[in-house]
Amino acid sequence: MLLRNLNDEEECQLFDTFSYIIQGLLAIGSFSILICNNINIIKIDKRQKEKPPRPWKIWFFDISKQICSALTQHMLNLFLSVLMETIKTKETKKDECVWYFLNFFLDTSIGILICYLFMKIANIIIEKYDISFLKSGFYFEVKYKKGKPRYKLKMMMYFSQLILWELIIILNKILMFGLNYFCQTIFFEIGTYILSPFAWNKKLKLIMVMVIFPVIFNSVQFWVFDEILKFKLEPNSNLMEIAIESDKQQEIENNNESTLELNIDNEEEKEREKEKVIEKNSVIENEEH
Repeated sequence: MLLRNLNDEEECQLFDTFSYIIQGLLAIGSFSILICNNINIIKIDKRQKEKPPRPWKIWFFDISKQICSALTQHMLNLFLSVLMETIKTKETKKDECVWYFLNFFLDTSIGILICYLFMKIANIIIEKYDISFLKSGFYFEVKYKKGKPRYKLKMMMYFSQLILWELIIILNKILMFGLNYFCQTIFFEIGTYILSPFAWNKKLKLIMVMVIFPVIFNSVQFWVFDEILKFKLEPNSNLMEIAIESDKQQEIENNNESTLELNIDNEEEKEREKEKVIEKNSVIENEEH
């Protein structure tokens, strides 16, 4: 039979050899969806539909934030699933997979809205106090020279924004854990019901919970998060032009540094030649005396 009594279900665990393999498949599947959503591999070609499209360098920074936050989310979901199984108030059959499914489902439904609201609040504060290095998706220091803006890529801005986004993800997980805890009875029953068609085999259940459902839900979550994280262009502004200008400025600085180093080397070489001449003249004078 496909459906069985709750007591006949096999215990589904998140930490055993098979689950580690499945988590590897989850990582591959999630990363593939993230990439396919943004480059010209499948018809859902998000980056190419942007007008103008983001420079690859900026796209990579934006996507890497999601990769880091997805890893954080996954690790917290594993921990909180085991924790919920430990501290649950109602005696039910042990099933870590149900708790993981509930955690993940909350992240990709209510959690998306919570993250959006947190980011909206953060952006209001950033704009009010002009905290330029935290403007999501913008990684350039702006300096004006002769009235014209000059852009320089700053990794510090990227890491600052990454920390802010990770904090938002963690705050969201705290709220979702609270919701999961206070509604644990009804949530566990709903999760058990949804996963009941796969309850006859714990490996199949684990695959559904950690691969199939996450890949489906992640495609939506990644899309929305990308909209939240990418830089919102002002009218008549072009991020591609800014990135190109930044590369030009970096190239000029590199050339200037190379020229300066070359000049320094030449000066040092001249000094050495001068010292050799002085030393040679000194030797000749000593021989004459």
